[in-house]
Order: sequence, then structure tokens, then C-alpha cells
Amino acid sequence: MLNLRQHTLPFLMLSLVVSLPAPITQAKGLDELKPGVDEPKDVKTEKPSTPETQAAPAKVKSEKGKATEKAKEETKAKEEAKKKEPSKTSKALADKLLIGTSFGWMRVSHSEGDWHASGATDVRASYYILSLMKDKLKLFGSFRYLPADVVVKNKGQEFRGVLESYLFGGYANYLYRSVNFTGGAELAFSTSSLKALDSYVNELDLTQSGASFVIHGGAQWTLKEKVEIGPTVALGFGTFTSTQLAANVNFKF
Repeated sequence: MLNLRQHTLPFLMLSLVVSLPAPITQAKGLDELKPGVDEPKDVKTEKPSTPETQAAPAKVKSEKGKATEKAKEETKAKEEAKKKEPSKTSKALADKLLIGTSFGWMRVSHSEGDWHASGATDVRASYYILSLMKDKLKLFGSFRYLPADVVVKNKGQEFRGVLESYLFGGYANYLYRSVNFTGGAELAFSTSSLKALDSYVNELDLTQSGASFVIHGGAQWTLKEKVEIGPTVALGFGTFTSTQLAANVNFKF
């Protein structure tokens, strides 16, 4: 009996060893036979539609439209500004150029004959050069055209015509309180064209020309920012001796 147990025990152990891999293999095969389950993938979920989300695209379009309109307006404004922008010439003349005129009484004399002037009106252009004494004293260059109607008696004959003077010079303005006191000098080139008034010497002309040195002074009051008025006195010495009393009007640009 003992011998039988001794021989049976090894067989039992051997059978257990042989039978154990089968269930493990079977279990492994079953796992492989199970239907596959896909792993979850990232799924983009859409947010529910709301009035705010529906209005967002329209809002973006509206903002883009406003930006475009604003850009157009800015471009248009720049173009208009360029059109209104003064030229280089205008900038160079701004607050520097003065155009003036004067009218009044004038007396003229010459070494030949007896000269009489009925009056005179001139045109003057002045250009600002520089300022001194904290802008109280300003210097200007000037050109003046001065025609005058004259009557001349010479050697028993009477002539009538125009004495034209071209004056180049400059002057200074000194501001004292609200008055601009002016003083200057000019070099004048004058020429006359005269016709005889007597019928029997109708073909006879008398022409005189020459140079003179002229000094002048006066005062100016500002009516508006761009307009000045005031009296002036001018004295000339040379080929023609002259005295002029006139009222001035100046326009600033």
C-alpha cells in the first residue's frame, strides 16, 4: 500500500504540471478573440448656438467696415490738406511781403524849365529781411514805382506829360507802443516824356532823365492784422528835386 502511494504521487504532480498551461493558453486566446474596443479619440464638441455667437460674425464685419471707412476718411483728409497746403513760394512770402500804395501832393523841379506836378500815386513792394531789438526794429528791402503828371514851361513853350521814377532801396520800422515809425532811403532813376501843348510846335517833344537820392519817413498804424495806414514824407535830391506828402496803405501777405 505504501509503495502504491509512493508511485502515485509523482504521477499526480506530473499531470498537474502538464495541465496548468492549457487554461492559461486558453485564457490568452479568449482575450485575443474578444471584439476590439476603439480607444476614445479627441472629439471637438460644438458650443450651443446663442444670440451672442450668432451676432459675433456680424459684429466683426461691422468693425472691419468702420475701420475701412475711417481709413478712407483719413486718406481723403490728407489729400485735402495737401491741396490746401501753401506752396513753397507762398511760405517764403508769408508775413514777409508787403504791397502798398500812396497818394498825395508832389512838387518837382529841374534845372531846365519850370516844373509843376498836380499829384502823384505810387505802388510799392517791400520784403522783410531781419529783426533787431527783440522784433521792435525790422528791416525791409523795397521797390517803388512813382508816376507823376507834370506840366513844364521851357523857353516860352509849354509841355505836358508824365515823369516816371523807379526807386530801389530799403527802410526800417521801429515799433513804439502801437505805432510803427518808418525811415528809409532810395536810389531813384527818373525819366520824363513830354508833349508840346502849342499847336505850332506839336511835333516838338521834351525828354529829361536822370538819377536822384531820396530819403523818406513816416508813421504807420495797424487797422487790422494785415492792414497798415499812415502818412509819409519823401525828399529827393539830384537831377530832379522833389517833395512828396502822401498817405500810405500797406497790405501784408
